[in-house]
Amino acid sequence: MISAIGPGRGQSPNVVVGGARGLLQGLRTAEVRRLIVVGGAGSLEVRTGVRLADTPEFPEAWRPVADAHREALEVFRGEPELEWTVVSPAAIIEPGARTGRYRAGGEQLMVDSKGESRISAEDFAVAIADELETPRHVRRRFSVVGSA
Repeated sequence: MISAIGPGRGQSPNVVVGGARGLLQGLRTAEVRRLIVVGGAGSLEVRTGVRLADTPEFPEAWRPVADAHREALEVFRGEPELEWTVVSPAAIIEPGARTGRYRAGGEQLMVDSKGESRISAEDFAVAIADELETPRHVRRRFSVVGSA
């Protein structure tokens, strides 16, 4: 199963955390073991102990959603049985070309060869499909950036 839960216009960012808990309960009930969740880039580290959301450049209006994604990640990390994966995009994700090329990393915000942290929505979808077909990040989060 793949999930990309986020708050709609006017909704509390806490829907992300409630969604995480609900997804885990629903998977247990349905006896589904595999889950891939789209997380946010704001909780990725830009340097040891400093999240992107904690930097002065991060838009203040986005912080509550970034905090909710961080809290949801902790919900998943507390799951002892199911095979979950959280995938966080680059700082900028927008429609663009589908190249099928991207780099996967860990807990750090990655940049491309131009020093930018961006990925097309199409290549982000490829990264998710690749993880679904060939699991490499079970019970952990990974990040992706486009290959410019």
